Order: sequence, then structure tokens, then C-alpha cells
Amino acid sequence: MKRALGLLLILLCSLLITSAFLWRYFHPAVERTNGVVYGQRHGKDLTMDIVRPAK
Repeated sequence: MKRALGLLLILLCSLLITSAFLWRYFHPAVERTNGVVYGQRHGKDLTMDIVRPAK
């Protein structure tokens, strides 16, 4: 019984570490600037959003 609980604890810890790594990989730190005007067309502003790495 102790062996099964130890194995379960190791499995849960490895799952937690793997999920934390995957979250960080797919959601990197970014710096976002919304609504930068880069021109005009028919009197209306043309805007874009800029996304850059935080570092």
C-alpha cells in the first residue's frame, strides 16, 4: 500500500511539473501595444497591435 501511494505521489508531481512547463512554453511573457496608427484610409485611422517578447 505504501509503495502504491509513493508511486501515485511521484506520478502527480511529475504531472504537475510537466503541466507547469507546458503552460510556460505556450504562454510566454509578452509586451503588447494595442492600436498603433500606421496610416489613414478614407479619413479613418489604420491601426495594428504589436506583440513583442518581454525580454
